[in-house]
Amino acid sequence: MISGAAYNERVDMWAAGITFYYALSKKKPFKAKEQDELLQKVQKAEISFKNEIWKTISVEAKTFVNSLLMKYPLLRPNPKSAQKSAWLIGVRSNKKCMS
Repeated sequence: MISGAAYNERVDMWAAGITFYYALSKKKPFKAKEQDELLQKVQKAEISFKNEIWKTISVEAKTFVNSLLMKYPLLRPNPKSAQKSAWLIGVRSNKKCMS
């Protein structure tokens, strides 16, 4: 949306990626002191999993979050394909086992 591109479901996937990133790490994926700097970081979409907390998070979860936060919208999964991620399938399976 920052680039002025038309809104579609891939924008929602980006928002989901931001939400998952924060929910898993309790960290913001982009940090900056000034709004201009923040916008530049968002536009570059350079995500880091170097924080210590990410060492405890599965590769499948990181792969899923990374796919949602791809710079180019067409490279992000659509909602239907995102539901097939190995991590989400594993989360759903674990919930069924716990019930």
